[in-house]
Amino acid sequence: MYLIGSKLLGIKNTKDVDYLEIIEGSNTYYKKNDNGTDIFYSTIDKINKRLNFEVEDKFSLAFQLFNYQFDQTLRKHFGYDDFPIKYNILDHKKELEAFLKYIKDNKLFNYDTRIVGKNNHISKQIFHIAYNKFILLNNSPILTEEQQDFVQRIHDKEVTWDEYIKKVGY
Repeated sequence: MYLIGSKLLGIKNTKDVDYLEIIEGSNTYYKKNDNGTDIFYSTIDKINKRLNFEVEDKFSLAFQLFNYQFDQTLRKHFGYDDFPIKYNILDHKKELEAFLKYIKDNKLFNYDTRIVGKNNHISKQIFHIAYNKFILLNNSPILTEEQQDFVQRIHDKEVTWDEYIKKVGY
């Protein structure tokens, strides 16, 4: 099994731990939850399609938001040089840019300035969009300490849309 999700990224205050387990078969994907541990089961072909931004359906579309977590430089940076697919998110820079534009244009994953929570904070899941945008800005999957802190603050529901737009853009 391979660590993915917030714990992989060094994010604090997480409610669960996410793992990916690669299974045999073709084009299969499912998830199980076990006492605060989410295990995502997927076949290599399904993983490769997502990593190459080959969207099959709306369900797969959401998981492309997490492609950066399989980047070998990022994983190594956080102490996990274990993933069997050698992947570099920046090899798919144009696809990532188009994907982020699609999210913005279609207001997917709560990426809509009209959607706010308590104290006007933005949705927690937007930290993944910010992470991807920072990767493109830096031309590197490694965030600066300031960017990492900002992602943490989004995760902790402490960032407003105004603050997000000033820092990351829209």
